[in-house]
Amino acid sequence: MVRSFLFTILTCISCVALAQTRSTEFETVNSKKYYIHTVQIRETFYGLSKLYGVTIDDIQISNNNLKALSVGQKILIPATEETINAQQYEDSQVTIDGKAYTAHYVQPGETIYALARIYQKTAADIMAANPELYANQSLSIHQKVLIPTETIQTITIAATNSNSNEQNSDAVSYSNKEPIRMTLLLPFYLDKQNQATDGTISQKNMIYEGSIQFIEYYEGVLLALDSLKKLGISVNLEVIESNSDSTSTNINKIKTTNDLIIGPVFQKTFPGAANFAKRHSIPIVYPLSSENVNSTNPYVIQVNTPQYYRFRAMVDNIVSNNENCHICIVYNAENEKKTLLQCKGAFTEFKEKLNAKHISVEELYYPTAGNSGIDKALAKKEKTIVVVLSKQQAFANNIVTKLFQSSKTHNIELWGLPQWERYENIELDFLYDLHFKLVSYGEINYKSPQVNKFVTLYRETYNSDPSKFSFQGFDQMMFFGKRLSSNQNILNDLENCEDRNGLIDIYSFAKKEGGAHINTSSYIIEYDKNTFSRKATLYVPNK
Repeated sequence: MVRSFLFTILTCISCVALAQTRSTEFETVNSKKYYIHTVQIRETFYGLSKLYGVTIDDIQISNNNLKALSVGQKILIPATEETINAQQYEDSQVTIDGKAYTAHYVQPGETIYALARIYQKTAADIMAANPELYANQSLSIHQKVLIPTETIQTITIAATNSNSNEQNSDAVSYSNKEPIRMTLLLPFYLDKQNQATDGTISQKNMIYEGSIQFIEYYEGVLLALDSLKKLGISVNLEVIESNSDSTSTNINKIKTTNDLIIGPVFQKTFPGAANFAKRHSIPIVYPLSSENVNSTNPYVIQVNTPQYYRFRAMVDNIVSNNENCHICIVYNAENEKKTLLQCKGAFTEFKEKLNAKHISVEELYYPTAGNSGIDKALAKKEKTIVVVLSKQQAFANNIVTKLFQSSKTHNIELWGLPQWERYENIELDFLYDLHFKLVSYGEINYKSPQVNKFVTLYRETYNSDPSKFSFQGFDQMMFFGKRLSSNQNILNDLENCEDRNGLIDIYSFAKKEGGAHINTSSYIIEYDKNTFSRKATLYVPNK
């Protein structure tokens, strides 16, 4: 779901730096006044139009129908009466119904989130003091916005185990004398955002689709910063756009004085930042990918449990609950061989236990073996556990249908991948009949009071429901913010840390010999035929 607050945040990201460089120098041409603006890196016509309160056409026409911007180029921006006279609107202190506010008059380029950052409030605080903003979240120049002196928003989220009835105490307090210094590297793709100027944010294509999940992650981070502040933890967060190509990772912008770096998010861009972090002895978090990272870098912290550790959880579950059965590992394409090798590696690790319980294992390449190969595998023992490694939706649907038909005469247990739960064409009844299982690296328990508090606050702030990326952004900022507040060297004893339970993630880190800290926890998801329910069981390997 795309909503206007996504666009508000993008505007804030793209304009915060610009607002500091908005020109105050005038030039008069043909009796008209213009600002003289020097184009900075990644500035766009759209960003400049929001910054100066004019249209894109105004800028282009004022510069001989200019079609493209170049860094360092000086251009003319028409000065409106509103911008010229902006200095007459000064902030003042007001009292309404016994409550103190700052009356702020909106300047060109300012957004709700920009004001929240300036006044150290939450967006929810500002909107609660200005109910009209709920209907129209865009701001106009010189609009009066009340900024509460005292915080209105009182919901505090304390990260807790979302799969337990026990809650952490909100009374725990933290304090850090010096602000924690963090850099967050995310791909917002600001240069690809829609250049529309009418201010209507109702169509999905108003936000570049590739950036939405990272904006949702950032939204969760912002809510966590609010919660950390209420716990007495101060964080100075610098956000740097770091896209997927080598020319726009912006690693050179990272400050060497950081306490922590989060990102980049892509497997091909993360190693460069990790090497930078190692050279300057800065812990760096690999936040969203479960692909393997450089295990020899002791400053790397991988949050999402890699596939190999999830395969270990699967094999451990199979060995613990079965004997005298046959396992058939099915893959459907050559590009799935890497996953196949990881899966086979996990089975090899449990080889002695498999032999002791008389559990045999084979692999099957479906394009060659076909349905007849599946039938032969099903005939080998009384129970057959089929492990399918393909993410292809059509193949997943076909093999589930095939196995469901075979389940009438055979005892079958099916293991698949987390992506399958998003495939609408797989029959749910088939999965229950096949005792379907999978391993996931995160799980949201919507029965948890803490999860419901977060969802409520998120909806009030962003007018939308949080995604898993929103939960992860919140969990990671809360976890590392608390750790840094109590221990500047968070790499020490990270694998034995307390307060590791988040709203979606459970952090159980294992330090690879001479190298990275890897989260090894996961969830076994089971489709229980007896109760027709989906059950999630936390799995943390023995250390």
